[in-house]
Amino acid sequence: MGFDDLFLGNTGREGLILNMGSGSTRRAEGIVDSDIEHLQNVDIVTDGPCLPFSSGVFYAVISEAVIEHVKDLGFFMNELRRVLKKDGAVFIVAPFVHHFNAYPNDF
Repeated sequence: MGFDDLFLGNTGREGLILNMGSGSTRRAEGIVDSDIEHLQNVDIVTDGPCLPFSSGVFYAVISEAVIEHVKDLGFFMNELRRVLKKDGAVFIVAPFVHHFNAYPNDF
């Protein structure tokens, strides 16, 4: 099973996918897009530490170029775990070489 299958809703699994830090791009239907500001296609505005979702709602979470901006990484990861279903999956990308990151909020 590849990324598209697991993280873009092509598995036939019932449930939702959370895209943390989505920006204005909608990847696919059935994905809840969240970001720290209200942008086009953002469904939920949240900064991540206290996610406004019930426990066990999502079968997958996508988080690209977000964790380097999180002050309390342990709390953030626990929140991702909390909102995941028991057999859920998380896809996290942290940039290694990036020409610019927002100072002073790059941790």
